[in-house]
Amino acid sequence: MIKKKLLSLIIGTVICTGMFATAKPTTVSAASPATVAKPIAKLIRNILNTFGVPSLHQSGLEAEARAGADVENLFFIPPKFENNKFCISAYNFFNKTGNDIMNKVVLYTEDGAAPRVYNLRSGDMLEIDTSPGTPDYILEFFAPGSSQPMDTIYLTEGTKNQNTGVALAQNNNIYYLQKENNRVINDRLIQEYYGNYDPSALIYMLDSDRKVSLIENTIKYDNRWVYQRAYRKSREIAKSSVSTVHFGLKSVLYSWYVGKDTNVFTIEENDLVRSIPELNNW
Repeated sequence: MIKKKLLSLIIGTVICTGMFATAKPTTVSAASPATVAKPIAKLIRNILNTFGVPSLHQSGLEAEARAGADVENLFFIPPKFENNKFCISAYNFFNKTGNDIMNKVVLYTEDGAAPRVYNLRSGDMLEIDTSPGTPDYILEFFAPGSSQPMDTIYLTEGTKNQNTGVALAQNNNIYYLQKENNRVINDRLIQEYYGNYDPSALIYMLDSDRKVSLIENTIKYDNRWVYQRAYRKSREIAKSSVSTVHFGLKSVLYSWYVGKDTNVFTIEENDLVRSIPELNNW
């Protein structure tokens, strides 16, 4: 009983200090204390400042924004798609560059290191290292002030480095995305800025050649921001294409944080659940 209480105290201390005391990415070495490893993840602030956000009139768009309509760079910002990285972007249509915390992301690692917490504001992006040799990850997404995750994903060797990512958006919307390799015109974004370009037809009604002509001959010189986003960078996909399907994530997390200590301590899973509040929400 003493050993069980001691482990609960240790785990509770790790969670409190590792999860709620800091929002900074931490560098952890699984090899030895003397090894200096690169950070598992890094939080990039204010990516929107690199290109600015135009003040688009929002009237009539609120319902679509809340519903999570699939309009890139209007209702969500696509994350970067790079080798050996899994990226998560955050964007709030109703408060584009606000300082309020928009979402909390909790990152658990297979090596049993203290969970990391990242507080994202609109315009932030989280880059997670998925290079060969990195551990499996479990990620939880939280709305501000909520103790229950909106969703959970499981990144393993089979789902890393598939040109996928996540976009967090207003009204607790989550977009699961994959890099778009084809030339797909972002019709709706163009329509919002150039709906009156051709009085006789909406953008949707133009054939492909006329759309490309509009983009390359007019928008390119008239509005650089729209031109850089005229072709989609991402496409929405099912969560199962991003996250490894597993019906026992609680047991997976249990093995990560207690399995390595079974030769030292004996503890029942229910005691661990009480020690790690996050598990109670699964």
